[in-house]
Amino acid sequence: MNSIKLILILIVLEGLFASSVLAETNDDKILVVGVTPLAHLLSTAKYSAPANIISLNHSLISAEITGRALKILVESGSYVKKGQKLVELDCRSYILTKKQAKAGLRVVITQLNHAKKQFIRTQRLLKQGTIPRELYDKAEAAQLTTLADIELKKTSIESTDLMIQRCQIKAPFSGQITKRIVQKGQLV
Repeated sequence: MNSIKLILILIVLEGLFASSVLAETNDDKILVVGVTPLAHLLSTAKYSAPANIISLNHSLISAEITGRALKILVESGSYVKKGQKLVELDCRSYILTKKQAKAGLRVVITQLNHAKKQFIRTQRLLKQGTIPRELYDKAEAAQLTTLADIELKKTSIESTDLMIQRCQIKAPFSGQITKRIVQKGQLV
């Protein structure tokens, strides 16, 4: 271990002696050197050209129904997520139409109950031979017509439900609002 320390000391002393000898013999040849990181010396080529970037998901969002804008829920520059509500439209007329359709459905259901009772009575009377076949056919037609009317009323309710859902304009995809073109109270 001591021999290793001795060898290291001799190497260091020899280096000092050699550098002092070089300094004495080459004084007129000492050069001053500056150091610069390589990253500063390298230059990368930069090119530029005028261009327009077109988004793949650019959309001018419009309402699927006509109505007045009651609430504007976002502003220009806002970030939105897919399905987020942007605008709420006035839906009162569609809500009233749905109420009318539901009331009409209740009326037709009452008519169906009456038509079923009439059909059962005429069926029994026809079997007894006390009424003509024509009255039985009329009772059957009334029952079938009422059933069809019920389907019509249900479809009307589904249609108004769809219109009520469309009273809310929602974001079709996540992104940023670049321009708002609708104002509160405006007919869209």
